[in-house]
Amino acid sequence: MRLKVTRRRFLAAAGGSALALPFLRALPGYGQTTTKRFLILAFSGNGVVRHAWGAEKLGPERGNIMLHQSFKTALDPYKDYITIVNGLRNKSADDIGGTHEGGMESLWTGGKGPSIDQLVGPMLGGVRPTLEFRVMSNEDETNRTRNNRMIFDGSGVPIDPREDAAAAASQLFAGIGMTDPAVARNDMLREQVFAQLGNELTAIKPRLCAEDQTHLEALRSGWDSVQTQLRNAKMLTCTKPTPTTNSGYYYRDRSRSMIDVLVACLACDLTRTASLQWSQALSNWTPGAFLGINEKHHDISHAQPNHESMIHYDGTVMGPVDDSLHPTAAQLSQNMVVWDKLTKINTFYAEEFAYLLKRLKETPVAGGGTLLDQALIVWGTEIDNGNSHDHFDMPFVLAGGGAGRLNRGTVVDYPRAINFGGTQYTNPAGLRYHADLLLTIAKILNVPLTAIGPSQYDTTPLDQLIVA
Repeated sequence: MRLKVTRRRFLAAAGGSALALPFLRALPGYGQTTTKRFLILAFSGNGVVRHAWGAEKLGPERGNIMLHQSFKTALDPYKDYITIVNGLRNKSADDIGGTHEGGMESLWTGGKGPSIDQLVGPMLGGVRPTLEFRVMSNEDETNRTRNNRMIFDGSGVPIDPREDAAAAASQLFAGIGMTDPAVARNDMLREQVFAQLGNELTAIKPRLCAEDQTHLEALRSGWDSVQTQLRNAKMLTCTKPTPTTNSGYYYRDRSRSMIDVLVACLACDLTRTASLQWSQALSNWTPGAFLGINEKHHDISHAQPNHESMIHYDGTVMGPVDDSLHPTAAQLSQNMVVWDKLTKINTFYAEEFAYLLKRLKETPVAGGGTLLDQALIVWGTEIDNGNSHDHFDMPFVLAGGGAGRLNRGTVVDYPRAINFGGTQYTNPAGLRYHADLLLTIAKILNVPLTAIGPSQYDTTPLDQLIVA
């Protein structure tokens, strides 16, 4: 009877190599290209202040955009590397409960099910398919809820992120760049496992048909790739990250330490797919003296004007003075105070996003260029307006070079779905759903993916974001 070999079944038949099964799960797909591509998903909570967030496109040239207040100082050096996407609707969030929770669960899944990183990570390679990180504020929930988990495995079960940068560095970089005798012994044992598996691959090959022999050689090639990656990770240029020294504010220190760990993981090829979550959906972070804000972020987001009072019936987003409902002077003054606080918070996250881009840009990759050139970084949030709890116009920032595949340094607008004065304008011509952005992520990374989330909300990739 013809023997059909799968990765798991082969190791079970091979006997002694079953101990190596956890390593085998990290093998890249057979069709993987030689160009390294990286994916980072980033998140911050409670939506944005629309007139202070994002940018305006001034011309067709790359980087010819005018950044708005939240982004201007921090992201101006990276204008050539970022693309602002406006108008994508997350209808799936409303279908599964709406508000913060629905927005969080559907952000990277398209609705329910596995998140996009779990689908593309195994195809991109690295010792581990994915790594998940979270920067916690002191006010964050510590139990697992729909508010504080954004990554989901193939069965739709939330994955717990690493929340301590120092512990993550110790665990993920154990033995790298060290000469500890215990580490050397582990290296020796690992080499023995590799050698044993190599012998078993050779021994079983004559028992297979020609087609299965082809699969076996692909398996051997992938296993050898993992062995090479582990060896390369111990090069002197691949070093264990250290926590950022105290800069005077705990949350920023935690953020930058975690970013340093994430970037080091990419540089050492421990993974090529990672996620970074700042705080959580419905974030109650209280900045205090650091930003001069003593209220909770979530509470402040509810004090701003809702979505309806910020847009005209035709969907044009309005600023704080030219408001379509013409607030009184007192109302406008109150709005300005709230917007100022929210903009300070959004600016903080833009600064941390810029630090991530900086660290990627200063990290070279083999063959020339930097991690920033080869990576696709996507930054999102769970809602648009914190008071409305709406998902009509989800704010997204794409950054990096995407290995030459991202149409960067521009602003891409799609028709906005809105709810104005109780009247629904939810299906304008050209409306696109955010699940199409998830398909776009896969296409930029050269990973075949035709569906994610409910079928009615994922149609085709957003070609305006892709360099052919």
